[in-house]
Amino acid sequence: MSFLSGVFIWLFVVILIVYGLTHYFRKITDLILTSNFHAAEAISDGWMPSLWLRQINRRLLKSKFILQGSNSFSAEAMALAKLDKLSKFFEQCKLFETEEVREIQLKQIEDTREKWENLTWEQLSSLK
Repeated sequence: MSFLSGVFIWLFVVILIVYGLTHYFRKITDLILTSNFHAAEAISDGWMPSLWLRQINRRLLKSKFILQGSNSFSAEAMALAKLDKLSKFFEQCKLFETEEVREIQLKQIEDTREKWENLTWEQLSSLK
């Protein structure tokens, strides 16, 4: 009888772990989807996404203190890389009503990238 109760305990533990991991991955997926769609919404309104702004400013501060003013980090390049990553996400995303809606979103990101290529970080960070 003790063998059987041990098996049930292990089975219960495995079920809890699987449930916990499933819940965790679902939350992470929701966060990624939400942040990407919020970023796209901010871009369509002509703004720099606030999350991106915070991340890039944090990285700028770190590079000033750690690298002692070295110019190895470019905030503009990081913003453009984030736009490229967002574009790749929307190219693969299946959550659009129609293909036309996806193309409109991708075109808007592409136009924004062309506009941002000619701006300094001070100009980009003022897009609020």
